[in-house]
Amino acid sequence: MTNYTSRLNLQNVGYYPVNFEAQAVAVLLTDRGMYFSGVDTGVTDIINVVNTRRAACPNEHYVLAGYSQGAMVVHRAVWQLAGSTQGFNNIDGVVVIADGDRVPGQGGNRYGTSPDTSVDYGVSFVVPSAAGNTYKPRWQNVPATVADRFHSICDSGDIVCDFGRTATAWSQYQGIRTHVNHYKGTSTTTPAAAVAGYSNNHAYTPPPLSGSTGTCLASRV
Repeated sequence: MTNYTSRLNLQNVGYYPVNFEAQAVAVLLTDRGMYFSGVDTGVTDIINVVNTRRAACPNEHYVLAGYSQGAMVVHRAVWQLAGSTQGFNNIDGVVVIADGDRVPGQGGNRYGTSPDTSVDYGVSFVVPSAAGNTYKPRWQNVPATVADRFHSICDSGDIVCDFGRTATAWSQYQGIRTHVNHYKGTSTTTPAAAVAGYSNNHAYTPPPLSGSTGTCLASRV
């Protein structure tokens, strides 16, 4: 978050922690269904919060970001927003890190060491029937209306976002290590700067929140 906020022109910035139950990545080795158990709840929460805030504070703009299961929650929420009346009108950016819903050639902006070939896909497509009930993963490009603001970060062999390269037990173990130990430090610097640049075009950003509602605050600029 600091990579993003440090590049803003003094706008008021808040955050909302999405409500869902995340599982440790190691559960993928024993119970893949459990790994996805909280995703539907998270997608519903994002949509409800965005709709509530949009109605109360129409000048606010949002950045949707998530890691691992959180990235899948965000990715699926993007599809729901794509079908709404407002779409992505006030979404400044989408950042997904180690996204289990990643598909080859999906569009948007790609970062990290994972290539973009037919075997570079997320774990959601290994057992699709277990990957979601209300909201399913989609083997489709990201919606064109948000592609310029969609940023996906994935390193090669990550068991979540690059599952196609983890065919053996050893590579899956290594994939867990990649998933847990990468994406620190400067790995999000470029996408964060890109999103901040987009946000700096607007006069309003979200205020600090303790829940899905709160006071609408204008920019300090």
